[in-house]
Amino acid sequence: MSEMDIPDSWACAKWSDVIDIQGGGQPAKSYFKNKPQEGYIRLLQIRDFKTDDHAVFIPLEKAPKKCVESDILIGRYGASIGRICTGKAGAYNVALAKCIFDDNKIHRDFFTGFVRAPRFQEKMLSFERAAQAGFNKEDLADIDFPLPPFGEQVRIAQKIKATDAKISEIETCANMTEKLIGKYREALLQKAFRGELLQQNPNDEPATEIIKRNQSKLVKTSNGKKRKQDDLLPVKPEEVPFEIPKSWEWVRLGSICTKITDGFHNTPKKVNSGIPYISAVHVKDESIAWETCDFVGKADHDELYAKAEPKEGDILVVNIGAGCGAAAKVNVTYPFSFKNVAILKFNRELASADFLLMWLLFLKRKIYEDATSGGCQPFLSLKILNNIIVPLPSILEQNRIEMSLKEKLTAVENTRLKIAANRERISKLKNSILTNAFAGLLVSQNPSEGTGHDLLARITEPSECVPAASKIQRISRRKSK
Repeated sequence: MSEMDIPDSWACAKWSDVIDIQGGGQPAKSYFKNKPQEGYIRLLQIRDFKTDDHAVFIPLEKAPKKCVESDILIGRYGASIGRICTGKAGAYNVALAKCIFDDNKIHRDFFTGFVRAPRFQEKMLSFERAAQAGFNKEDLADIDFPLPPFGEQVRIAQKIKATDAKISEIETCANMTEKLIGKYREALLQKAFRGELLQQNPNDEPATEIIKRNQSKLVKTSNGKKRKQDDLLPVKPEEVPFEIPKSWEWVRLGSICTKITDGFHNTPKKVNSGIPYISAVHVKDESIAWETCDFVGKADHDELYAKAEPKEGDILVVNIGAGCGAAAKVNVTYPFSFKNVAILKFNRELASADFLLMWLLFLKRKIYEDATSGGCQPFLSLKILNNIIVPLPSILEQNRIEMSLKEKLTAVENTRLKIAANRERISKLKNSILTNAFAGLLVSQNPSEGTGHDLLARITEPSECVPAASKIQRISRRKSK
């Protein structure tokens, strides 16, 4: 870090002048226990500062480094580098480093604010970008540490704590609002698919009659041959999750589709340009990331196209991997290929793409559970897709439901976006407060409190060194230079 712009009464210390760090350790995993017992101590890992779900315990004699609840630890490696962990006691592992300093000269909450501030966190991220195995004492030694007199440290810490409390209240309100929005969205969809969102039109043709009239155009297998109607069992009463209007009909997805099939089974050779090619990672709920797609040659594409023939308005559903159940409508007119994604081609006199898409996304959690029921990699088979049940009104009512839902869900999404924007502003406000705090702009200076220069002189005086071992090592390094 470069020289800081701080008040004249503050000292610009070096990290190694005022702070020592102590890396953690741990025994072999064979010593780990999942429950506390006599003679054992909690081994703290970074994940344990979020949840106690994965707590482990090790023998006391195998615990090389320990911490108390007030200690401040910093994540040393990978994505967790720079993460500040505090509030738990036990032993701590190699992914954490404990910060050691004199509480009588550096206020603990002041120090916590400093290591959370953007300036310090950016330095931590620079270690990650440099692909280091993690930081050590030498990496932190020359970081500039702003040092006001102790009384001012206390006032800064109090100010940060007070503003954090206010911000926390705002964040709590935002979280509650997001939960309410989620529940409202769920309720809207529930009402839509129960036939309660709009008043029924008695002039609409019942879904049963429409299905009968279109029977000859319905389900084919992936090889294009007509499938016998008895391949799909009737919807059983015990499968029906809720009541629907009498003019509606519970049907299986396969019975209103002309084709349900999947894409490439083997990964095709990618080329620099050619036919767009998407996989499961490109299909998100209601959107397809065409801008990041890959490309395949015409020969590979032709093999798939003959099988799937994707067209605008068809529905894609991720059927392999963690994203199982994510669905989107094809919104392009040009040809493309795909893998780990299934395609639904449906009779458009019976079903609307948007209505089906909303239903699939409404069922997403259940679809994912069905896909993971085998216990291996999530896989949404064509059989599962064919047997999904759908509450089917007339196409006219589907269109009315779509329009009403889109209007209401757009309002919901706009509210969600406003909350996200407020979160971004809150994050910037937090960073601004911390930046100002360590530039001497958060509270006024009080000459009666002395100066940071006087405080630094007392800290670095050998007789008051904290910790002494660190001071001796530092002096030895400087002499060797």
